[in-house]
Amino acid sequence: MHIAQLTPFLFFVSQFQLFFCCFYLFVFFITLVEIKHLKIKIGYNFLVMMLCSATYCFVAYYCVSYQLTDKEQAFLPYLASTPGYLAFIFYIKVVRLYLGLGKNVLVDSVQKISYVLICTFVFLFFLYFFEIYPIPVVEEQTNIFYKAVAGPYAVPDSIRFVFLLQFLTIITLNTYLLIYIYRNRLREKLIVLGLITSLVVLSLDIWIEYLPYIFPLFGLSYLFETLRIRNLIAVSVTQTKSGFLLQLKELSAHSTFNIILSSIHHDVKPALKVLKSLASDQELALKSANYIEERIKTYQGLTDSIDEKAEMITILEAVNYQKELLQNRLIEKEITVTVLCSNEIIFPLRNIHLFIVLQNLFTNAIKANCGEIKILCFEKDNKIELLFRDNGTNFKEKDFKEFEGIKVLADLVQPGRGLDIIRQIINLYYGEMMISRRKGVTEFRIVVPKNES
Repeated sequence: MHIAQLTPFLFFVSQFQLFFCCFYLFVFFITLVEIKHLKIKIGYNFLVMMLCSATYCFVAYYCVSYQLTDKEQAFLPYLASTPGYLAFIFYIKVVRLYLGLGKNVLVDSVQKISYVLICTFVFLFFLYFFEIYPIPVVEEQTNIFYKAVAGPYAVPDSIRFVFLLQFLTIITLNTYLLIYIYRNRLREKLIVLGLITSLVVLSLDIWIEYLPYIFPLFGLSYLFETLRIRNLIAVSVTQTKSGFLLQLKELSAHSTFNIILSSIHHDVKPALKVLKSLASDQELALKSANYIEERIKTYQGLTDSIDEKAEMITILEAVNYQKELLQNRLIEKEITVTVLCSNEIIFPLRNIHLFIVLQNLFTNAIKANCGEIKILCFEKDNKIELLFRDNGTNFKEKDFKEFEGIKVLADLVQPGRGLDIIRQIINLYYGEMMISRRKGVTEFRIVVPKNES
């Protein structure tokens, strides 16, 4: 049987498989450019995916280049799709690494189920194809699928059922990843959206013939989005830096100028280093987008406070504002934040100082890889107390000394630039800060006299 004699189903499936394989390899290449820092982790996944893709292409090429028996016409489309699905699973693993999605019960379980289904399908295929187990005979082919294949061999329902479950598992994985991306406002949504659309079209490949040719637009749009984000980062940070210079000039006569300058330098320096690397390293563009955006919002909040136009805000409002700014990083690190503060308590610090204190406390906790942050604020003995607790590795156990049953940070230990800035601010208001540790939880206790004015 020559290529012209192939049924429309077989001819289209062979074309579609070749193109589909090329498509997700193309998108994978774009992803690979963006995540060179993960090359060690994805090396195994990439190798397996390439082997599966090669098998995918070989079977599809065989379908259109050689004479096929009726039995091959019935079974080979299923066999050709199986390594393609397997390759797709390994591609999803690469996408998970790119998104920073660690262990996940749902994703891990569905992937394991998919592996079992693929093995079951291959086992059934060999049983029926080599007639180890007799193929059920269908006298009259009324199903549209059988008519499309147009062969005397009926594909057993067991194979079609496992094949359907195999397809549904991958749809489930992609749908979950898409929801995860949109919920966390990540910028990689175009890749997963393109992959899900590809699978939907794969399920409709009997009727849709030309739609697959628009798929590369998803990959190209993702690439253009990367370049656009890089340009926006450069423009936004440049504008923000210019605005800061003007604000700093106005603050030159202020008594807390040196503290504010130290804080801004402490936060701006790493952001500017990231910007500098962006000029030569395209791979960092998307990785740094959320970080830069958060820093810009933080700086804008500080400049709003410097303007002296905003009224004093409550501690709860200030904490919620910082949580919103750092939302992406908190979600990425899987950090939960619990706030127990009255909406009526106003911490006796100027807004700019309060923002700097909270920002440095949050940043310190995130860097310490904590899993939980708890914030308490209350009034006691005409003073306002702020307790900031996290279970991260801020300090080593040897840095603390026993004092009245509590492990307190030793005086000789250097707390870091961020915490030093906090101390300077608290001293301006005749307050005090103590750092202690108990049962793996580090507590920053800040006490400031209540403002009577």
